[in-house]
Amino acid sequence: MLPVLFTIGGLTIHTYGIAAALGFLVVTKIMIKHMEAFDVASEKVVDLLFWSAIAGIVGARALYIYKNPGQLAPSEWINLRTGGLVFYGSVLTAFPTGAYLIKKHKLPYYKIMDAFVLGAPIGHAISRFGCLGAGCCHGTPTDLPWGITFTDALAIAPLNISLHPTQLYEVVGLCILAFGLHKYYPRRAFDGAVALAYFCSYAVLRSIIEIFRGDTTRGWMFESVLGETISTSQGISLMVAVLAFVIFFVAARKNTKPTIP
Repeated sequence: MLPVLFTIGGLTIHTYGIAAALGFLVVTKIMIKHMEAFDVASEKVVDLLFWSAIAGIVGARALYIYKNPGQLAPSEWINLRTGGLVFYGSVLTAFPTGAYLIKKHKLPYYKIMDAFVLGAPIGHAISRFGCLGAGCCHGTPTDLPWGITFTDALAIAPLNISLHPTQLYEVVGLCILAFGLHKYYPRRAFDGAVALAYFCSYAVLRSIIEIFRGDTTRGWMFESVLGETISTSQGISLMVAVLAFVIFFVAARKNTKPTIP
C-alpha cells in the first residue's frame, strides 16, 4: 500500500500518523457537538480527549512491548515510526485516565461516555486506513478475489502475497456499528446504554476480525496453557464485553432516565 505519504526536508510523513490524527479530530468534533447540548464546554472535552489519547498511546505501546519482548531495543520504545501499537492496550490506559478527568472536571460520566462512543468507531475506522497504508494488522493469506497484496518494501505486512484485507473488514464493521449507535442514541433507555452497546458490540466484532488476522505481534492469551488458540485481542475482547455488561448495565441503570436534548 502506501506506508509513507511524502518526505519534506528529511521529515517523513507516515500514512498511519495522518490517519490517526484525522480520526482523533473527527472524534473530538462529534463529541463536542453532542456535549454542547448538556452545556459542557468544548475546552473540557478537548482536554479530556487529548490526555486520554496520550495515555492510550502509552498503553498501546506498552502492551506491544510486553507481548513482544526483545523485539524493540529500549532506545526504540518511544519511536512510534517503527510501528507497534495494540488497540486494547490503549483501552486499558485511556479509559482510567478519562474517568479521572471526568471526575476532576465534574462532568456527567455516563453522558460523556455515550457521546464518546458515537465518535469512537468513526475515528477508529479512519485510523484503520492508516493501518492499511502501513501494512500493520494484516490478514492471513487468501485466494479470495478481494485479497490485497503489499508490494512496498516499507510495509509491515508480508510482501507479494494475497492477504485478507482485515483492515477493511474492520472499517466496514465499525461503520455499521457507528450507524447503529447513532440510531440508538435518541432512543436509549438510560445514560450509559450507548456505551454498553458499543463495548459489547465492538468486542464481538474484534473477536471475529481476529479469525482472519495474520500478524502475530499482538501475541496469544495464556499461550503457555492454551497455545495459539486465543489471541490477546480476543481474550481482552471477552473481558471487555463482560466488564462492560456488568459495569454499565448494573451501575448506569441506577441513574435517572436520560436527558435527551
